[in-house]
Amino acid sequence: MQEEDGLRQTWSYAKLTASVFCALLALALAAFFWIWRLGFPNYSILPLVKVLVLSLFVLFFPHCYRLLRNPKGPQWYASEAAMALWGLLMLALGGLLSSRLGFTLGPLFYCLGVSVFGLAFIKWLSAGGVAKSCLFLLCALAAAVPIALMSFFHVYQDPLVDELVTVGLAHRDTLMHAAITGMIQTYGIPSTGLDGVPYVPYHMGSHWILAQLSALTDLPVLQMVTVGHLVFFVPFFLNCMLIAVVDLKSCLSFRPNGWDLKRDFIFWAVLTIVCVGVFPGENGVLASQSQVPALAFSFIFLSLCLFLADWVAGDRSPTTPAMVVLAVLALPALACVIGFCKVSMIGLLGLTCFYFVARLRLYKNIVVMAGFGVMIAGLVVTLKLTVFPSSEGLKLAPLYAMNWYPYWWPFFLITAFTWSWLFIGLTIWKKRLASLAGIRGALRDNKILDAEAVVVMSVGGAIPALLLGIPDASGLYFVDPQKWLAAALLLANLSSFTADWSWTEKPAGGPGTWLNQVHPQGLVVCLISLILIIAALLNLWIGVTRTFLGGQTRTRIALRSDGQIAMEFTKSLSGLPVIEMARRFTALAPDIFGPIDRSSWSAANLKNSKVIAALKQLAALPADEKRRSLLFIPKTNRLYWGLPATVCKALPFIAPAITGIAMIDGLPGKECTDTRGYGYEIYGPRGGPRHQGLDTSAELCAAVRQKGFCRVIIFDSTANEEIAIRTVACDDCTDSR
Repeated sequence: MQEEDGLRQTWSYAKLTASVFCALLALALAAFFWIWRLGFPNYSILPLVKVLVLSLFVLFFPHCYRLLRNPKGPQWYASEAAMALWGLLMLALGGLLSSRLGFTLGPLFYCLGVSVFGLAFIKWLSAGGVAKSCLFLLCALAAAVPIALMSFFHVYQDPLVDELVTVGLAHRDTLMHAAITGMIQTYGIPSTGLDGVPYVPYHMGSHWILAQLSALTDLPVLQMVTVGHLVFFVPFFLNCMLIAVVDLKSCLSFRPNGWDLKRDFIFWAVLTIVCVGVFPGENGVLASQSQVPALAFSFIFLSLCLFLADWVAGDRSPTTPAMVVLAVLALPALACVIGFCKVSMIGLLGLTCFYFVARLRLYKNIVVMAGFGVMIAGLVVTLKLTVFPSSEGLKLAPLYAMNWYPYWWPFFLITAFTWSWLFIGLTIWKKRLASLAGIRGALRDNKILDAEAVVVMSVGGAIPALLLGIPDASGLYFVDPQKWLAAALLLANLSSFTADWSWTEKPAGGPGTWLNQVHPQGLVVCLISLILIIAALLNLWIGVTRTFLGGQTRTRIALRSDGQIAMEFTKSLSGLPVIEMARRFTALAPDIFGPIDRSSWSAANLKNSKVIAALKQLAALPADEKRRSLLFIPKTNRLYWGLPATVCKALPFIAPAITGIAMIDGLPGKECTDTRGYGYEIYGPRGGPRHQGLDTSAELCAAVRQKGFCRVIIFDSTANEEIAIRTVACDDCTDSR
C-alpha cells in the first residue's frame, strides 16, 4: 500500500510539472502577443492578463483535489484529466451566468486562478527542491518559446487583427469564427448572422466555449477568438496531452525508480520537436480553433478510458455506480463534445472504439456495450447537427488535398506520418518483432495494442484525406490526430525505448579511436536525432519569418499603402534564401518594431478605421438591447460595403464579428459568385427584391418582425462620408426576445 501511494505521488508530481511547463507556455504566448503589438496605440495589456489568469486556473485546478486531500485510491471523477474537464466547465458556466445576469463573474475566477496557481506552484517548488526547480524553469522556458512562436500560424490568430480588418487582410476563417462566436454569445444560436440567426450546422463546440469566456472576461469576441485561442486553448491542449502521457506511462510496466519528469531532458526535447514540427506548414493545426480543443478533449477521453480498461481487465472488479456512469454517460458525452469541436474526429473516434470493442471482445461486457451503443447514437446525432445536409465536402476526388502541397505530396506518406512510423518502428525494435510470425504472436498476446491504435487512426485518417475532395485541404485534419497520438505514446514509452540503447562498445582488437567505439545503434539514433533537430530549427525559422517578421512587415506596409502592395512585398521575401532573408529583415528591424503614427496611414485606411470604430461602439451596447435587435447596413453604404477583404464572401462577416449583432439582408450581392461553404448554404440562393436592399422603414420592420425581432439598428453613411447610426423600434419589445 505504501508503495502504491508513493507511485501515485510520483505520477501526480509529474502531472503538476507538466502544468508548470504549460503555464510557462501560456506566459510566452501572452508575451509574444504583447510584443507583436509594440508600437500600436490604444492597446491595453489587461485583456492578456485576464485570459492568462483564466488559463492558469484551468491548468492548475486539476491538482487542487490531491493538494487539499490525499485520496486513498484512483477515482476517475477526481483524476487530473476529469478535473481539467470540470475546471473548464466551471469557466463556461461562469460565462453563461455572466451573460444572463448582466454583470461579469470574471473577478471571482481571477481570484481563483491566482489562488490555485499559487497553491500548486508552492507545492511543486517545495517538493522538488528550489534550486533544481529553478533550473527546470529556465530549461522549460527555452522549450516553451519555440512552441509559442510556432503556435502563431500565418494570419489566423494575428494579434493585429483590428489592423488586418482595416487593410482587408483579415483571414475569412477568423472573421467567420468570430461571427459564430458572437451569435452564440448574443442570441445563444450558432449562426453566422448574415440574415437573421438561422442555425448553421457546424462544429461549434469551441465557439460556444469562447463565447462564454468572452462574457466572463468582458472582452470582444474578435479579440477572444485570437488571444483566447492562443493563450487559453493551446496550453490547455498540451496540458491534457501530457496528463494522458503520464497516465499511459503509469499503465506500462515501467517503474519510476527515481524518475523525475523535470530531469528527463530527452522527454522535453522530443516534445519540443513534435510541437515545432519538422515540415513547413505541419503545425498549422495549432492555429485551428476547432482542432486544438478537440484534441484536448480527446486526450481527456483517452485518460478516462484507461480507468475503464483497468476495470475491464480486473475480472473480479465490482461493477460500481461510478464505473457505470463513466462507461454509459461520461465517455459517450465527452465523445459528442469532441465531435462538436471537430466533426472529422467523429469518424476517427467511432472507428477506433469499434476496432477495440471487436478486437478485445468487449462486447461480452454489458456495461461497455451499453456505453458503446450510447456513444455511437450520440455521435450520429452530433454528425447530423454539425454537417449541412447538402455539403459538397464528401465528393470523391483522389489526391485533391495534395493540390495545396505541390512540392512534397509525393512524400506524403512519410512526411504526414513521421511520428507514427517512428513510434511503430521503435515498438517493433523494442519487442524484437523481426518477422511476421513475431508480429502475429504479439497481436495474439495483445502486446502491441498501442501500435495498433496508431495504425487504425493513421489508416482511418488517410482514406478520407486522400480520396475525398474536401475544400481548402481540410481533409488533412483527418490525418493530424494520428500524429499527436503517436507522439503521446512515444513520450510515454520513451524511458523503455532508451533504457537498452547502447551508445558505445569496446572494439574487438582492444583500444581504438572513438569512432571505432561508437555502437552502430547509437550512431543511428544520433543521426535520426540530428536530422529531426535540424529540420525543426529550419521549420522554426520559416514559421517565425512567415508569421512574426513577415506579418509585422506586411501589416505596417499595408497601413501606409494597401493590402495588395503589402502582400506582393512579403511574397518577394518568402522566395529568398535563408541568409538573404535574415539580412533583409535585419535591415527592416527599425521599421518592424518602430511606433505606428496614424498620420502615416493612407487616406483609405483612415476612412476604413472610422467604420471599424463605429462598429465597436455598437459592440458596447447592453447585451439585452443586442438580443432584441438586428443590424441593417444598406448596400448604398459604400463605407462598409467598400471595405477591402481577402475575398468577397469574407466582407459580410466583419459586422457580426465585431458587433456581436446579427444582420438583416447582409448577404453579398450577386457579383460575389464564390460563396461555397462558410455557412452560406443555410441562406439559400440569393436574388429577388429582398436581396436588392430594403428601402423603407415599413419594409425593414416587416422583415425584422418576420425573423422574430422588434428593433433594427441602421448603420448608414452620409453624403460627406460620415457614419450615421439610428435605431428603429418596429414593435413593442416587451414580449419579444
